[in-house]
Amino acid sequence: MLGKGNKVRILPVGSESLKIIRKYLDTRNNIQPKDHLLLTPTGRAIYPKYVSRKVETLLKMVTDTTKKNPHLLRHSAATHMLDNGADLMAVKEILGHENLSTTQIYTHVSVERLKKTYKTAHPKS
Repeated sequence: MLGKGNKVRILPVGSESLKIIRKYLDTRNNIQPKDHLLLTPTGRAIYPKYVSRKVETLLKMVTDTTKKNPHLLRHSAATHMLDNGADLMAVKEILGHENLSTTQIYTHVSVERLKKTYKTAHPKS
């Protein structure tokens, strides 16, 4: 897949996700365009503004954070992976960062979250 800057992106997909994708493709019934995985309800290939509007609409239902955009999901996923022990180099590759220092920003967020959790939850903090 090509991402920002026409960089090749490798998307790891688990077996459960593959089942869901196959089921989704079965419901499309030869709707064009075939070279795009995700389509709008009218059958058009999704486009950046459509994704932004959908993400904002859905995030409004679950959070009161001021920034509700697709990048928030990317940031949350990276932080979640690091919080759960993912290798920094692996996260760098998944995000498509050229420099490790860009990915290390997420480790700072994780450390800050750990400190906050410790201070609020530990009886002797």
